[in-house]
Amino acid sequence: PASHRKAVQTAFGPIKEFISSKFSISRDGADEARILIEATFESVGRLLSDGRKFILGDKFSLVDIAFCSLAAPVIASPEIPLY
Repeated sequence: PASHRKAVQTAFGPIKEFISSKFSISRDGADEARILIEATFESVGRLLSDGRKFILGDKFSLVDIAFCSLAAPVIASPEIPLY
């Protein structure tokens, strides 16, 4: 609903500042994290490049669920709200 969207938009700035401060998030740290994230995607891509459908073995597993869950915010389209 519009009221939820407005609340998230209003609170986002202060929450972002609090989290950045609390967890010592910096531009350098973010750049290092991006490198690690890209390497992880490349690694999973190499695993899947042989035609397999799942990360480990021939069955859907918790590994697939975990990777997809954690990857979603990284690859989500800007048009899709993540709140």
